Amino acid sequence: VVDTDKTEKVQLILENVSIINEEGAGICVEQADKVFITLADGSTNKIVSNSFTGNEDTNIDGAIFSREDLTLNGSGTLKITSAAHGIVSKDDLVLTGGVYQIQSEKQGLSGKESVRIADETFTITSGTDAIHSEDTDEDTKGFVYITGGVLTLAAGGDGISSSYVVQADGGSFDISTSSTETDTSTKGIKAQKYVILKDGTYQLATADDGIHCNGNVYVCGGTYSINSGDDGIHADDGAAISGGSIKISESYEGIEGLTIDITGGQIDITASDDGVNAAGGRDGSSMEKGQDPFVS
Repeated sequence: VVDTDKTEKVQLILENVSIINEEGAGICVEQADKVFITLADGSTNKIVSNSFTGNEDTNIDGAIFSREDLTLNGSGTLKITSAAHGIVSKDDLVLTGGVYQIQSEKQGLSGKESVRIADETFTITSGTDAIHSEDTDEDTKGFVYITGGVLTLAAGGDGISSSYVVQADGGSFDISTSSTETDTSTKGIKAQKYVILKDGTYQLATADDGIHCNGNVYVCGGTYSINSGDDGIHADDGAAISGGSIKISESYEGIEGLTIDITGGQIDITASDDGVNAAGGRDGSSMEKGQDPFVS
């Protein structure tokens, strides 16, 4: 437990650490200014949280749980098994180094104000969203920003989900989603306002849309292989593609938006309905396929 003065910065160095908690978090940050968890070079560390049933009053729900800004760095390995979330920050969650293997019954990574990732290796198997950021208090918070790394995500919800923006400037993504619950969102990459993909390699096998935004999608570069149970790329507002190589091998509709602007890139689409649909947009995945909400 880290519980110190609000102005204090705290660093924890994990060097071949094993923490098993039958009830609650393995590491819990109650108060500090910022906390840094460093994975020592060459180390393998393990954190297991087997239950959270006694934490209803405290809302502690992650194997690593922080009420403050949390940064994980270093070059070691961290293995997490959690009966709830994997790593949680109620402020910003930043990961700038290390190798992570996370198995969680709920979200793998959760940052209220943001999740920021640079050049790590992640293998996440999660019962709900693999990476999630949501802030209902501020419109410009709750974002996911990724600059690189290797991410293998198998989610029972969305692969990457944000209440504001998902932006990726690079990285290698292998995302699969599925759920036995019919009302669960199982999109590959999802955001409420913007999805901005500038570079990277994306292999998406999703039960719902591969890439989805309630606002606008921008694809500026990168390589995409999408196998979707619904739309390959869906924007409620506009979808703009200015570069990249996109292969949608299976979809209901390949690219759908209220407006679609294609100025570059190579696109190969296989769809059971429209390949490109600029009359759709706000039809929503919950609507029955084939039902057109626009009546002229």
